[in-house]
Amino acid sequence: LAIMAGEGTNRVVLDGGFTVAGELAVVTGAGQDSITLTGTYGSVSGGVAGLGSLRIDAGGGSNTVSLTGEYAIGGSAQITTGSNDDTVMLTGTARAGSLSIDAGDGTNTVTLDGDVTVVVAAQISTGGDDDTITLTGTVKAGSLSIDAGDGTNTVTLDGDVTVVDAAQITTGGNDDTVTLTGTVKAGSLAIMAGEGTNRVALDGGFTVVGELAVVTGAGRDSITLTGMYGSVSGGVVGLGSLRIDAGGGSNTVSLTGAYAIGGSAQITTAGDDDTVTLTGTVKAGSLSIDAGDGTNTVTLDGDITVVDAAQITTGGDDDTVTLTGTVKAGSLAIMAGEGTTTGPLDGDVPVVAAVQITTGRDADPVTLPGTVKARSLAIMAR
Repeated sequence: LAIMAGEGTNRVVLDGGFTVAGELAVVTGAGQDSITLTGTYGSVSGGVAGLGSLRIDAGGGSNTVSLTGEYAIGGSAQITTGSNDDTVMLTGTARAGSLSIDAGDGTNTVTLDGDVTVVVAAQISTGGDDDTITLTGTVKAGSLSIDAGDGTNTVTLDGDVTVVDAAQITTGGNDDTVTLTGTVKAGSLAIMAGEGTNRVALDGGFTVVGELAVVTGAGRDSITLTGMYGSVSGGVVGLGSLRIDAGGGSNTVSLTGAYAIGGSAQITTAGDDDTVTLTGTVKAGSLSIDAGDGTNTVTLDGDITVVDAAQITTGGDDDTVTLTGTVKAGSLAIMAGEGTTTGPLDGDVPVVAAVQITTGRDADPVTLPGTVKARSLAIMAR
């Protein structure tokens, strides 16, 4: 079944019971078009395919595409809109072999607020300009890719998202906001925010078999992780590994949730003045914090257990490194570069092997008013 509407302000509405063995195609030309699909297209719960495939292609112009019915699609579901400001809404129940939504350039809004199951790959992409992508329903997919392109973008996952393999969220240049407040289960999860003043906030329940990676480009970025990442007390691993890489600029990284990490936890910030704070409950195989050059502040004020090595490194300039919580580790190394480094070890620090504190040139006060238990303790002030 093919519906081909030429240029102009077109309105296409499908609201019945549809069974199409091959492709259902809705194509409109340039102009401000409205495409609305409701009704029933097979049975998702009954496993009866109503469509072989679905293709919606809205040409140039400010278009609105809305799917609010029930869609059992054996093959691919493709929704494409051209340039200009487009709105794509999928609020029904859908099952498809693959899903592709390409909203093109313009200030676009893409919303998935239904119950969506994709056997293989689910891809959502928007081009340049300021875009809003929101997933608030239930999404299950083999893999998930969200690419918001350049512009000041907002990406929100506030539903129940389950991805068998990789889930990746990418934004380009300018100031972007990425917020995950729902439940996310994935083989791996990567959030890649380009240059600009970016805000990345995770505050839900997360289970990632492989790596959870948050990477931001140059600019003043804020990365905040709260919520639950497994169970430390219950011994349930929530993350295979954790990697946070904040690019150049004065960045703030804050971890205040509960983190059960089977492998490594790595936090890296580049030059400029950065703040890294761990005030939650963390258990990891290893821990590495590298704050780079700049006037940095690193604070550990939570309950932190590291099976192997815990290492904190700061570069040149005046830094403050403070441990006021409980830190248990196989070994602990604090390496402060050139500049005046301050900050006490005022917590409970039991370490199986060696504790080493190294400072560079300049006047560095090293204060240990807390409790330190270790096989060896070395303070190297150059």
